[in-house]
Amino acid sequence: MKKSIIKFVVSIIVSIFLVGLLLNLVSGEHGDVSIATIVDAAKSAIMFYIAIYLVCQLFQTFFRAARAKILLKSAGTEVKLTPMIFVTFVRGAFVDMLPARIGELSYVALLKRGCGIAVADGLSSLSISVLFDFIGLLLVFAVALPLATNSISLVGSVIMLILLCVVGGVGIFYILPYFGKLAERVRNRFIQLPKFMIVLLNLLSDTATSVVAVRKSGKLLPVLLLSVCVRACKYIGLLFLFQAVVIPLSAELAAASSSQVVLALIGAEGSAALPVPSFMSFGTYETGGISAFKLMGFGEETLKFVVIAMFAMHFISQIIDYSLGAISLIAFVWKTDGKTNPTVKATDGKRVVWQKLLSACVLLGTIVIALGFLFLSYRSFVKGGRLTPPEKGSSVEIPASEIEHRKAFVNGLQGRIVWSSNRDGLHSIYSQDIASGEITKLTNSGFTDTYPIISPDGKRFVFSRSTEPWVSLRNMSKWDTYLYDFEKGEECLLATNAFMAVWDPSGRSVVFMRNNSSELVQATLIEENGVITTEDKVILKSGIAPIVEGTQITIPDINDTEPSLLVTLRGRMNYIASISKDGKKLQKIDSGCQAVWRKSGSTEFAYMNHPGKQKNSIFLCDVLDPPGKIFFDSESDYSHEYFPRFSPDGEWLVYGASTGGHEQDSCDYEIFLMNVETKQTLRITYNTSNDSWPDIFVSNIK
Repeated sequence: MKKSIIKFVVSIIVSIFLVGLLLNLVSGEHGDVSIATIVDAAKSAIMFYIAIYLVCQLFQTFFRAARAKILLKSAGTEVKLTPMIFVTFVRGAFVDMLPARIGELSYVALLKRGCGIAVADGLSSLSISVLFDFIGLLLVFAVALPLATNSISLVGSVIMLILLCVVGGVGIFYILPYFGKLAERVRNRFIQLPKFMIVLLNLLSDTATSVVAVRKSGKLLPVLLLSVCVRACKYIGLLFLFQAVVIPLSAELAAASSSQVVLALIGAEGSAALPVPSFMSFGTYETGGISAFKLMGFGEETLKFVVIAMFAMHFISQIIDYSLGAISLIAFVWKTDGKTNPTVKATDGKRVVWQKLLSACVLLGTIVIALGFLFLSYRSFVKGGRLTPPEKGSSVEIPASEIEHRKAFVNGLQGRIVWSSNRDGLHSIYSQDIASGEITKLTNSGFTDTYPIISPDGKRFVFSRSTEPWVSLRNMSKWDTYLYDFEKGEECLLATNAFMAVWDPSGRSVVFMRNNSSELVQATLIEENGVITTEDKVILKSGIAPIVEGTQITIPDINDTEPSLLVTLRGRMNYIASISKDGKKLQKIDSGCQAVWRKSGSTEFAYMNHPGKQKNSIFLCDVLDPPGKIFFDSESDYSHEYFPRFSPDGEWLVYGASTGGHEQDSCDYEIFLMNVETKQTLRITYNTSNDSWPDIFVSNIK
């Protein structure tokens, strides 16, 4: 007992040392990496991908259990599949508790205790399973290595793995039987041996006999196929788990090929299997992974994210594996009920009926919970937006009739329209001169530029730029706000961690979302010697009245009226609301989103809601007399309206519309201009790209 405690303490100390060493190595000029950073990465992981990992774990366990069942049957021992599945889950939890995979012996102990399987049969099936795990690993390695770039340095690992498989195969199937026969001869010759020696010789002889029986059974091909399935499920699941962590973390690391990731994961697994005393393989696992990525040519800055990702996915996987292991251990003990052979039925008929009923209820409940988890994870995944940028579009020929219609529609109208479009790749900001129809590309950053809002004087606009090349608008945490000057054609960073900024009517400040939309900030612009800075003030915060904790404050618009703020609340509160200037009074307006004031000093505003010809339509409302009524629902094919914005005089409205697609930053929206009085419209864009979030400034205001 004392030695076990010492080993446990030593493993914790070694893990702490390795973890600290890794974090120190990648911290510094590329930013500090801490436990808090890793926890944040784990919290930000994509739940839907984690759910896929969980499903892959279930399939992997099933294949492992089926393989073990075949091996035991080949050795002459029959066991049901259900207890084998439980044992396999428990084995998966215990395998990391001790170094050098000694935790695998829990498999032998449980089979002996709960299923009456001889230790020799358990050891033979375990050793053959481990051997075929390495053979399956070799096949995965052989497929992944040629597909991965900069992987020539890992050829040595393949050679070592081949040698390990050859030596292991010869050792288990030929050398072990030889020593088994030798042990039998020694036992028969030396009758007066100590008892413990006789036990060991019997164990060696019986294990060898079991291995020979398996070798002669003709079942090694199914065992190999199941081993390949085990490895396939394992690394498909780990690939999804890796992506679950790195997609919100690092675009460069998320772009790593599947082959490179698999090779790194294999390196991590191999490192964790070394006879190094570490707690749950923390430190050893990550060392192998980061070494593989480094050998494949990943730079120092990327390696920082590798360490964060490896620790985060290790943490998540351990939670899942140990939870499944603990549940399975309880279920195994209950299922076997202390019997040495779970295939023997209870003599009490009523007890059997109740056990079956309880088992059915547990199974049904588990399925319902699993399906519910998958549904919620998928829903969360979908609401998280696209993980990759949409394909860029192509121009559509403008009909001659529309050209004539444009001339009559814009006759005498001066001003410009700005919007976001991915027609040349990632989203950039475009501008159209209303009178001439000429389109100009204003930004070309290589990042996602969106949500341009023109200042009240029409001289500049603010817009949101992602902190990674592609970020979906549904991800509200990775954005900065920039200011663009039309006359100078120059842009500057206005505020970090700032999304969807809008101008107040005076033009002296902007309001934007911050900290994943948990705060609404008003930033006063201060310009000195041509340099613009801001003085920030939090005007609304989730968790402080009147906003309930867990609510996102999105798509703000501000006016010089009372109430002055319009916001779309999501989460615990889920509706459009108006909020007073002091931020203390909140009024629920309606369901829907994207509420925008009509003009300075007006109490009218527009917003998007259902119903409509294609679900969406534009509503108009007086903030003093909610809710609103449908103002416009196009009869054309483009009737899924979105993104309304008014000109400063409130007489013109720009909006986006699709033919039914909804996703804000990927569907084929076109931009339209509407005369508010007549409700006549003019199509502005003709491109199959995503044209979204327009704004308008009209200079010849009445």
